[in-house]
Amino acid sequence: MVRNEALSVSIEVCGRYSESVFHDQVKMRDGDEMTHTLTALLTRLRSDHDLDLAAVTSDGVVAAVDSTPGLDAEAVCNTVGDLVLLNAALGAEMDRGSTRMSLIEYERGAVVITPLKTGEDLVLLSTDTTNLGGVRIAARRFQEAYKGDEVRA
Repeated sequence: MVRNEALSVSIEVCGRYSESVFHDQVKMRDGDEMTHTLTALLTRLRSDHDLDLAAVTSDGVVAAVDSTPGLDAEAVCNTVGDLVLLNAALGAEMDRGSTRMSLIEYERGAVVITPLKTGEDLVLLSTDTTNLGGVRIAARRFQEAYKGDEVRA
């Protein structure tokens, strides 16, 4: 998709920062301007909340990611794609509706999965020392502010 009009992308996460980027031309086939901006936002989100991974995925495919070195982000996001399907099936089976946020705690951290308005998912992988309340608030604010649909075909 190519847009020739000016486009503004702005996301504020947890009230800590706001980043605006103006694009004269966004080329989604090549990927790069929007992906670069999104990656910068995920990098900031990850560093602000002591996370091992912050990613936006679609059906387990990584759209943008920032993670600690050595972590297989693609494998994590691929597995999360399966978990998203499981969450949807469980919500339907229990007649509880669609998933608003999924939080799974493990011995050495947690994963938070939040669906975005665009059909993608925000995936946050915490360390065992991360404040999960702060991560949940940040995920919710990211979810509310994410405007990826402005550059989708």
